[in-house]
Amino acid sequence: MSHLNLKPASNTFKTYSGSVLPLNGETEVLVDYQGQGATLSLIVADVDGKPVILGRNWLSFIKLNWHELFSVSTPNSIDEQAAILKPLLSFIRRNLSLCPETCS
Repeated sequence: MSHLNLKPASNTFKTYSGSVLPLNGETEVLVDYQGQGATLSLIVADVDGKPVILGRNWLSFIKLNWHELFSVSTPNSIDEQAAILKPLLSFIRRNLSLCPETCS
């Protein structure tokens, strides 16, 4: 983060518990996501010696493709479900001895 030209932050932030979040500073950055571009404020905080980037307000300017970012799928058939569960059952039988060979 040392390559960013940070200026003093214009805002203060508090954690959930109410303590003040130490800020390293802020800068303006060009954000480009799937053809959407905007110059937005980037705020860098110092949490446990690690930089944390704050930019939740970016969601007002950049529309994310949530389906692409968080795609969830489920097995379609009983065979697919069995294929997923079979290694788990084998692991339990081998390592934990909780299920006899006839366990279903």
